[in-house]
Amino acid sequence: MSFFPEFSHKQNWLQRFLSKAPQQKDNEELIRLRMALNAIPRPLWQRDAQQNLIWVNDTYAEFLNTDPAQVIAQQKELASKSAKGAENDDRSPGRELAVRALKGGKTQEVRAHAVVKGSRLLMRLTEIPLMPLRMTLGIAYNITREEELEVSLRRHQSSSRELLAQLRSAIGIYSDDQRLEFYNPAFAQLWGLE
Repeated sequence: MSFFPEFSHKQNWLQRFLSKAPQQKDNEELIRLRMALNAIPRPLWQRDAQQNLIWVNDTYAEFLNTDPAQVIAQQKELASKSAKGAENDDRSPGRELAVRALKGGKTQEVRAHAVVKGSRLLMRLTEIPLMPLRMTLGIAYNITREEELEVSLRRHQSSSRELLAQLRSAIGIYSDDQRLEFYNPAFAQLWGLE
């Protein structure tokens, strides 16, 4: 029998609370981490050792016009392997990347097209191996603007070359290492290159 029954009751409560505190602290940290990952405006996902999706953030689900639980249940991928996005091609470049990332222990990336909210986007998919867990963490970047700029640059270069080829003045364009990259017919005639 205790001389301080009120104190011993509080001490028992404090011991029970402290024994639960680490678990509660871990849960709170997990909740904070999930909230932070869901706030990232890029699709994120996690795969298990069999390359199945086991977690996706809200942005991933929004890209597919669904919720994270549906994505996991249906194993919906952002992009298909097919260059034209054929419906019957259910192979995912993400799954193949995850296999390579886990086998090699190195981050893997690929560019793939995805249809997101009715728009065709070029995505850079990245799978990062989490070797101790035998899992991968994935992230997708929308690089459609880069693709548009590359196409525009190629068109501009092509039209510039066509224009330079039509000029009667001899024109030669050299690279940084002094190699002849382009010459027009007048240049070839002047220097006897043809």
